[in-house]
This record gives sequence, structure tokens and C-alpha cells, in this order.
Amino acid sequence: MFLLPKSLKKLKLVGNNFTDFPANFANLVNLSELNLSSNKISTCEGVGALVGLVELLLDGNFVLALPPE
Repeated sequence: MFLLPKSLKKLKLVGNNFTDFPANFANLVNLSELNLSSNKISTCEGVGALVGLVELLLDGNFVLALPPE
């Protein structure tokens, strides 16, 4: 696990072989753009906690639907 500053606004983690949506992203309340393309993510539990999120890129993953958060 890694720590990211809460003030982070944009994050690009393309092609890192993530299999799950990182749980520690929930504290990134200022995040507006998140690019997790080309990983191996199948579920996005916790994405609803990112209240400032405007753009979420998940192409190249195994996500079929977002949770109803």
C-alpha cells in the first residue's frame, strides 16, 4: 500500500496490474480525475467515496458495472 496526499487532484496509474480498486483512494477527497486504464480491475467498490471525481477512466479492465453508491 502507498500513501497519497489528500490534496491530489489528478492521478494516472495506467498498466500497473491492479486487480482491485485501491481501498486507500477513499481519502482522496480532492481527486477529480482518475485514470486506471489497462489494469486487471473487476470491481470498483469504494469509488463512491471519491465525491469530487469528475472523470474516471477504466478502459482495458474487467469492470462490467459500477456499484450503486
